[in-house]
Amino acid sequence: MDGHFVPNLTWGPPVVKSLRKSLPDAYLDCHLMVTNPETWLKPLADAGTNNFTFHLEAVLAQLPEDASAEAQMAAVKGLRDQVKSLDMSCGIVIKPGTPVEALMPYVELFDMVRQTGAPALRDGESITSLPKGAGNDRRARLWGPALHGGHDA
Repeated sequence: MDGHFVPNLTWGPPVVKSLRKSLPDAYLDCHLMVTNPETWLKPLADAGTNNFTFHLEAVLAQLPEDASAEAQMAAVKGLRDQVKSLDMSCGIVIKPGTPVEALMPYVELFDMVRQTGAPALRDGESITSLPKGAGNDRRARLWGPALHGGHDA
């Protein structure tokens, strides 16, 4: 979380590097909730990330508002290809308010596809404080749950 794409700020490559050192066999999936995910590719790969998951909305926001479906696909594939070139698996995710249909053209391109079930929580905020029905799209639940950093378990 970079404080731009979502209002929270959270940890990044230094924490991943520390986790990798302490847990050499752990599968580290970094779900980036950032404005420019491409800036984090090399730092997270170097830190030991196994899977780089980025938000569709972050990639599309970098394109002109009237970008064609082909331009959108090229941008998404381009970032996915960069991730793969660094020997990481790659996931794509959407925010709760984005229709699941927005992901459908990209599903076959990724190792992991998710819709977050709730908006990013702020420090101290409980998942029980979310409105009823947040993240209730049945199709997204079939892909599995996704939680963000900063949760109190």
